[in-house]
Parts: sequence; C-alpha cells; structure tokens
Amino acid sequence: MVTYLSPQWFEHANAALAQHRGLGAAWREHPIILQQQVEGAPTPSYALVLDGGGPRLTVGDAEDPTATFRLSHETAAAIAQGAISAQAAFQAGQLHIEGEVTTLIAGLERLAAVGDILADLRAETEF
Repeated sequence: MVTYLSPQWFEHANAALAQHRGLGAAWREHPIILQQQVEGAPTPSYALVLDGGGPRLTVGDAEDPTATFRLSHETAAAIAQGAISAQAAFQAGQLHIEGEVTTLIAGLERLAAVGDILADLRAETEF
C-alpha cells in the first residue's frame, strides 16, 4: 500500500503513466497542464502534464498551467476514489477551478484516460 499523494505514490503513478508515453502524440498539438493545489496533502502542489512527452505528474508548481484546481485533501481523495466526481465537487463548492475551463472540457476524454491508467494504483492506495 502507498499513501495517496506521498512521494512513493508519485513514483508509482509515474511508473504507470510511463508505460503510455505513446499517448503523447495525441496531446502534442493540444497540451494540458492541470495544476493541483491540495490543502493538507503530503505533497500539496503537483501538476498533471499531458503533452508530446506523454502523461506524467510533476511535483511542485507548473510554470504555465492550463488550469488550477484548489481543493482539500479530503475532497481530492474522494474524487480519486470515485466517491464524488470533480463536477459534483465543483458544484458543491469543494473544488475551485481557475484558468482555461473550456480547454479542460475539450480534454475530458484525455483526462479520463489518465484515470484509467491509474486504476491499478488506486487499488493499492491508502486514502
């Protein structure tokens, strides 16, 4: 078991994502950088990068994110476990979004693919 958003979790997540570097070709022309600011998390700031290099997570603040999600560790864990959708968290005021929301909406399919890639890790994660 690995703790959600711990350094070990990021290692496991990036190992899983690295197996799908070929997806980068689909994202080369329309990259997405989704910054996450998670209050109370072991790693409070990280970014999901979807670009020509393939999907990956980077710890810290991204230089020029497409959008930024601000949420609590509890809400982030609930979304990661599938207990609540990001849309429902947003509507409930538990998730705040800044940036290019229309670009995120256009990239929902790509974002869902990342969730599928990380499915096995979710089963091994302690939230």
